[in-house]
Amino acid sequence: YLMARLNPVLGTTTLWFWLLTIAGLTTMLVGAYVGLKQNDLKALLAYSTISQLGVMMLLIGQETDIASKALVISILAHALYKGALFMAAGAIDHAAGTREITRLGGLRRSMPATAAAAALAALSMAGMPPMLGFIAKELIYESGLSAGAAALITGVAPAAPAPAAHRSGCP
Repeated sequence: YLMARLNPVLGTTTLWFWLLTIAGLTTMLVGAYVGLKQNDLKALLAYSTISQLGVMMLLIGQETDIASKALVISILAHALYKGALFMAAGAIDHAAGTREITRLGGLRRSMPATAAAAALAALSMAGMPPMLGFIAKELIYESGLSAGAAALITGVAPAAPAPAAHRSGCP
């Protein structure tokens, strides 16, 4: 939020672009890497959120209309699917007594509503059509293509949280 608020004042400088690009790319990659190593369901979701925040930093630094649109839709989509996933993780923790992913197999039969809600949220997080997450990721790709030299950086940005999204959809 602070970076978005400072963007109108600092957004036209090259230093601002590179500061947000480097910080965003680093945050995205570190969050995705650490998230892949998690066995705790809520920790996995938290680190994938950190990775997504890195993508949002990249979008703020681009200073284009499409990047601004992608940022807003990305924040909305992220809030919706991640809120649902954290609620599902809490329900799973309450019912199973653990959040350790390796011990959570077979819950689909005993918790079908939670499994369905978590699956829909995970599909949106993975960017599958026709979910809102798909639209957000498409806008992120489009903003990367319109950014010229920065396209390479933002082209890989939406893919970093995807492995964590794949792991988190297993209630």
